[in-house]
Amino acid sequence: MLTAWSITEIFRYSFYFLNLFTTVPYVLVWCRYTFFIVLYPLGYIGELLTTLFALPYIRDTKLLSIGLPNVSNISFNYYYFIIGAAFLIYIPSFPQMYLHMMRQRKRALMPSPKKIE
Repeated sequence: MLTAWSITEIFRYSFYFLNLFTTVPYVLVWCRYTFFIVLYPLGYIGELLTTLFALPYIRDTKLLSIGLPNVSNISFNYYYFIIGAAFLIYIPSFPQMYLHMMRQRKRALMPSPKKIE
């Protein structure tokens, strides 16, 4: 996961930096909009596995959870919050985010139409 993120960030920030000077080499544009095809799913799976492996610790230590009784009379279980966020939001949103990036890739790598004078 860390390797996928690192490689992605190298190309992304190099692209942004050179874009300040409006001189981005095509190789860098291609790398920025192509390497994600492999790196994005790897990072995504790495994040999910990290969350999965952290769940027993979160459950056992009651990390960031608030139990009853307390002054505010509310309870919050971080363990179930993480499960809900991962399975109800993060996993279903993957196809939408990935396809959005594929559309951006198509737009960035497509040759610009020539002006007819």
